[in-house]
Amino acid sequence: MSTARRVITIMLALAAAAGCAVAVEGGRWWSMGTDIHVGPVSTERCFGGDCQISTLAWTNGSALWERIGVATYVGGLCAALACLALAGALAARRPGRLAAAAAAVATITAAAVGIGFVALAPDIPSAQVGRGLALFAG
Repeated sequence: MSTARRVITIMLALAAAAGCAVAVEGGRWWSMGTDIHVGPVSTERCFGGDCQISTLAWTNGSALWERIGVATYVGGLCAALACLALAGALAARRPGRLAAAAAAVATITAAAVGIGFVALAPDIPSAQVGRGLALFAG
């Protein structure tokens, strides 16, 4: 593999790892104004500078939806780890075939549960798509 191709692949793998990690850790998949944010495993409510983290129960989503949210969170972190392993293997001038296969499987699995999380989401009034969903899709 040429040096330019290796560097570009490393940069893309690092960008994918950062995108997956921030998407699930940042938690803002849907936002209601500037005060309420819904993520895959929790919600954040900030009123008057006082922010509180709570569960997804108040959204009236099903138990299956909440479990798929946890699977999306874990899948995103596993995909980030696999992409980081791929970048490390390529930076060490190794072929990285195993890391590439693991990254592909982790990414496909995370995408599948992420799609399920979005598809089964309850109707949340006045909710708008947040940055987490866009980062996860990227």
